This record gives sequence, structure tokens and C-alpha cells, in this order.
Amino acid sequence: MDSNKKQLLGLYTEKHAVGSIRIVDSKIESLYPGMVQLLFANTNYMFLDEIEEVIFDNNVFYNSNTNGALQLFGTAGPAPSEGQQRTIVSITNNTFYNMPPTSLFQSNSLGGLTVKNNLFYAAAVSGTTLIAYSKDASNEYTYVFDNNICGGAFTNLYWFNPYSGVYNTLKTTVAKTTENMFTTADTENGIFIQAPAFASYGAHQ
Repeated sequence: MDSNKKQLLGLYTEKHAVGSIRIVDSKIESLYPGMVQLLFANTNYMFLDEIEEVIFDNNVFYNSNTNGALQLFGTAGPAPSEGQQRTIVSITNNTFYNMPPTSLFQSNSLGGLTVKNNLFYAAAVSGTTLIAYSKDASNEYTYVFDNNICGGAFTNLYWFNPYSGVYNTLKTTVAKTTENMFTTADTENGIFIQAPAFASYGAHQ
């Protein structure tokens, strides 16, 4: 990924039946000194209920530039009507190095959300938002948010409660460490090995 807001995958076609989007066991480097968006679905042209699930597991997202930022998945347009299938999202066992989340996941058609065992490191960043979600009042869903950690220059990494229908109702913050999270952090070759104390977080490739 090498340019601002240019998606790796964009879904715009009307009634584009996707079923499942899975990005697993990958290394994705951004060369852009700013925010990039990995996936985008425009719900003005595509029925998001036709995406059954979006899975990000055991990936490394990294940038050698300390001003990098990332949004994994974003949508635009109205939420599906009541009774339509909603997308199940799982973000697990990923390492984010100098790719702090800018509303890492943003959607208005969520059916379930798991954010677990992720490691976030940034050399230059202040407080930022992990999840932004605008919901319609008819939609209640289950979520799992567990065993995530941030380090480096993070002041706070916020997890926002989605139930109020606004983006910024604070529920809690991601655990933060001041310890060195890596034994190896090689942005030139894309090699990231967690320190033993952080072996339960992030990708293992």
C-alpha cells in the first residue's frame, strides 16, 4: 500500500455477493507516511448483508515511517434493514507496527465483533481510536474484546462502546506497556518477533 486512502480492495458493485473476506498469515507493508485504508465497502451500491464475515488473523501490518496509520475496514452508506444478515468481524492475533489504528474498524452493519490477542506498537503517536461504530437502534450484537496491548508512544488506545449510537462513548482503554515488546523489529525485511513477556499477543509467522 503506497498512497493515502487507496484501498487494497474496494467493493462498489451493486449486489456484489462476497460471502467471506479473509486476510490471514500475511505481511502487509505500507510505504505511505500517513493513513491508509485496507478494505472499503460502499453500502450505497452494495448490500453489506451479503458479506457474511470479515476475518483478519495472524497478520503483520507495518510501516518504517513513524507517521503511518491504518483503517482495516470501512463502510459508507445506510445500515441494512432489520432482519437482514449482518457482518461478523474478527480481528485476532495481529501485529500493528507503526500502523496505529485510525478507527481500525468502522461499520454500521455489524452482527458480531471479536478483537483479541492483538499487539499495537507505534514510535510516534498519541491517543487514538480502536473501533468506531455507528449503529442503528434495532441492532444489538455480541462482542469479545480481550488480551490486546499497546506500547511505544501510545498515550491511550481507546475502545469505544458501540451501543449508544455515537462514535465516542468511552468504554475502556487498551492495556498499555512501557516495556520493550520485541526482540526483533526489522521493518526492512518485515521480521517482528515478540519478547517472551508478549508472546500471547500479535502475529506468529
